[in-house]
Amino acid sequence: MRVIGKYYEARQLVFVDELATDRRTARRGYGWAPTGTRARRRDFFVRGKRQVVCGLYLWYCPKCTVHLFRYSILPAMSLDGILALDVKENAYAREDFIDFLRVLLRNMNPFPESNSVIIMDNASIHKGPEIRELIEDR
Repeated sequence: MRVIGKYYEARQLVFVDELATDRRTARRGYGWAPTGTRARRRDFFVRGKRQVVCGLYLWYCPKCTVHLFRYSILPAMSLDGILALDVKENAYAREDFIDFLRVLLRNMNPFPESNSVIIMDNASIHKGPEIRELIEDR
């Protein structure tokens, strides 16, 4: 960040980063057990839509199943606040990110005005010639 601070002012920067959450996000990775015994946690895992089966035993009861949807959130923030925001079920693909960038770029200004420089991490959906072109053509 020190390098960025040499070349750009804080008012110019717009930060973009995605995150994901589901109902398991807040689960503890530790627990309590009596001395000499190991703490254990039982979970039911299904690929795709996550499910939790109620009760102490792991049986399948359609009435008691709770779907744990995974949500992904993609905000773009600057000193002025949130410039663009998208929330969707499941993960973002490159096409989703490009659509988000089109919305974000409408809310940005040409360089060197405020909100004119996008800062992203090295996520694979952020890479590609079409993304660079879209940003540079603005």
